[in-house]
Amino acid sequence: MEIANLKVYNDNMRKSLLDKAYFLSFVDSDTFIDFGCADGSLLKYIHEMFPDKKLIRYDISPEMLQVAEKNLEGCNVSLYNNFENVISLKLDNATLILSSVIHEVYSYGDNQSVNEFWRQVFNENFRYIAIRDLTPRKSIDRMSDINDVSRVLHNANPTHLAEFQSIWGNISNNKNLVHFLMKYKWVENWAREVRENYFPITIEEFLSKVPNNYVIDYFYEFIMPQTQQGILKDFNILLKDTTHFKCILRKI
Repeated sequence: MEIANLKVYNDNMRKSLLDKAYFLSFVDSDTFIDFGCADGSLLKYIHEMFPDKKLIRYDISPEMLQVAEKNLEGCNVSLYNNFENVISLKLDNATLILSSVIHEVYSYGDNQSVNEFWRQVFNENFRYIAIRDLTPRKSIDRMSDINDVSRVLHNANPTHLAEFQSIWGNISNNKNLVHFLMKYKWVENWAREVRENYFPITIEEFLSKVPNNYVIDYFYEFIMPQTQQGILKDFNILLKDTTHFKCILRKI
């Protein structure tokens, strides 16, 4: 589904830019490839920090690539809309960036495209893979606290909540409740966001996909502080389940 308001979408994505660039402190790469580069803000930030690094942007959205091209004007960035062409490059010391990408691949692809995605990610061409995404623990799938359910029912937009539950199920399940709380503020692009699966896999499922020729150099599970504070303010719910993770994989 198309993004109704591209500017609002990109503005919201840029709010966590510094957090998305966490990997710069942990990897020593000559090349950075942003898979699903959106408006190019992350690559622009890397260019400003390290102007000599080779940068590659990849996205399948013509609209996003057009916005990124304007945003990255003056930066030394190569453009690709076919990831197989990126894989074919001779890259000895490259970092592949997967920032808020995994859940979108699952949301808008089928089983074949998801399998193809993992094949492309875990090919032999990338020394590092830097991931940041919405991914909870398996334990999130349990009964909700009844007080949390009551507070959401009392304070949420009733139309949005009803539409969410018609797609994902009742918020009496804690995974569904937290899922709703992750997206209730995306009002401008609600028609798209309500259908996007923020939690398609768990941490445990992700870890099971990591091949033996990669090791985990960095791993951190967290809740976005501004999200946690917003939910506490809007619903008087203190979110405890981790909803995001960062992970750096290194090829051995």
